[in-house]
Formats: sequence, structure tokens, C-alpha cells
Amino acid sequence: MAELPEGMVPTQELRQEQWDNWQFTYDHVMLIYGKAVDQDGKPYYLVKNSWGKGSKYKGTWYMSRDYIALNTTYIFVNRNALPKKLRKALK
Repeated sequence: MAELPEGMVPTQELRQEQWDNWQFTYDHVMLIYGKAVDQDGKPYYLVKNSWGKGSKYKGTWYMSRDYIALNTTYIFVNRNALPKKLRKALK
């Protein structure tokens, strides 16, 4: 499971700090393929990792929304997942 420490809020300033001190790189791709909610209602995304199935959840990670907000550089979305009106506007 990947989540931020209690009380940490993802901000643009924190993202920039991680970038500037090389804590953060954009050299790894993962597939977000679903959503989950824990017993307290906290949202998570189901993420497939390319490192294989050796982890507790057999290659799936549960990443908190805040963790993804802080550590994601790019998100690619299949155009068919977008609402039709938005797809049409992007053509």
C-alpha cells in the first residue's frame, strides 16, 4: 500500500521540492485500473506495477489519492474512457 504520512498534504510546492532534490523522477510507468475504498471511506486506486507479482497483492498496489497527486507526472487516458462530448471537443 502506498500512502502519504498522516497529515501530509500534496501541494505544488512539495511536488517541486521533491523534483528539485531528485527524490522524484518520472522513469516508471504503472497502470491504474480500478478504485477501492477502505473501511474508513478513504479512496484508493488499484495500480498494476511492472515489477511482477511478488508482492502481498500479487502485483497490485493500493495507492491513496493523495499519494498519486503528489507523485504522478503524467496520466494517459484512453479516449474511449472520456465522455462523448469531451471526446468530440478534443478532435
